[in-house]
Amino acid sequence: MWFELVFVILSSAAIKYISLKLDNNINIHQDEPLWDIVHSNTDGEYWKQYVIWIDTLLVLIMVLGGVDILWSHGFNYTIQLLYHCLWLHWIRCIAMCVTHIPCPSYEKRTLISSNKHDLIVSGHALTTALICINTTIFFYPLVAATVIMYGLILLCREHYTVDVVLGLSIGCL
Repeated sequence: MWFELVFVILSSAAIKYISLKLDNNINIHQDEPLWDIVHSNTDGEYWKQYVIWIDTLLVLIMVLGGVDILWSHGFNYTIQLLYHCLWLHWIRCIAMCVTHIPCPSYEKRTLISSNKHDLIVSGHALTTALICINTTIFFYPLVAATVIMYGLILLCREHYTVDVVLGLSIGCL
């Protein structure tokens, strides 16, 4: 059990290191964002003022979901869930290595999502989907916060629609 916890912490650091290294080495010739159904029908400049709420909601979902899962299922299950989340993020890391698309926004990404290029699978969507599936006490408030966060991710042009859908799908595995 403690080995899994240490492995989760070390692997999380390795995933962040790999994603930052990949981001520095990506050479995309197309600087224009790709077409997206949400981006083409909304004003991204207006919604940019709400970008801080994405990371705020992510932290809120992680804290409330973590407390809920720990309280409802116990410490061992919580460690196993972290271990499962880690493997899903390794799948995301593989997706980073094989897909390179331009960032959907011209501006710098948010605090937690600091990469310059979009990474095809939304880590926000992946993590929050996994948390919402395993919660019991705060299920409805967490699902509502997650849906709001997904909407803000798209409206603020932090990810393409396909990124959020793939993150949600992989998180539900």
